[in-house]
Amino acid sequence: MTTAGNSQSRRARRPGGLLWHRNFLLLWTGETVSQTGSAMAVVGVPLLAVEVLHASTFAVSALTAAAFLPWLLIGLPAGAWVDRLPPRPLMVTCDVVSALLCNAASFLVSAGCLLSIRGAISERAGIDVHPVDAADPAARAWLEACAPPEETALSRLAAALDLAARHPARIVAGDVVDALPGVLASLDAPRVIVTDAYLAVFLPPGRRAQLADILAEAGRERPVTWLSLDPWSRSAPPGATACRASACRSR
Repeated sequence: MTTAGNSQSRRARRPGGLLWHRNFLLLWTGETVSQTGSAMAVVGVPLLAVEVLHASTFAVSALTAAAFLPWLLIGLPAGAWVDRLPPRPLMVTCDVVSALLCNAASFLVSAGCLLSIRGAISERAGIDVHPVDAADPAARAWLEACAPPEETALSRLAAALDLAARHPARIVAGDVVDALPGVLASLDAPRVIVTDAYLAVFLPPGRRAQLADILAEAGRERPVTWLSLDPWSRSAPPGATACRASACRSR
């Protein structure tokens, strides 16, 4: 009796307490992993929406708020219902389902499926008076000589040229006002995005008006977005949308 009592007393005084109990270790480990994953999802899902889908501030706020809607809408009735079920299988099932759903977005991004939500680019075309071959070393050297004196200008230019060389687009030689109607007509897409950097500022007023009319006419047939760094693109022609910096204005 004394030996057994001393042995039980030593086991009771063993450092760690509940950490020596298998069932407690399983519960503690599972809850730690679950809570860590939930905390990462609270930060990771909004970041995924911003970085991959370029979601707006409102969309990110709505996404974060939606994560807590189940607690508000079904928390009490669900708690009363699941209280009648075996706790261990229920907790394991919920954690497994939650982990699969949280990782589904990452798998979709890696597979390229989530990007289709934003809409795939079906075709690209460009217009230039004197088209430049991005794979031509002489053309690259000339463009590098024209780069602005910024710290990252050359690296960004090199990355853009490498991308253009790997994925060349159809380039039409000619004046933008003369060639744009034909290029727009050749694009078989439900939506068109026209981009430029400081184009209209170099056009005479009459040619700028013609450019606006071309975009307005195209905007009556399908959605047209004009994405530009040019100060003359502040006002969108009727039927089109003008985007300058991060603001978009439509008329």
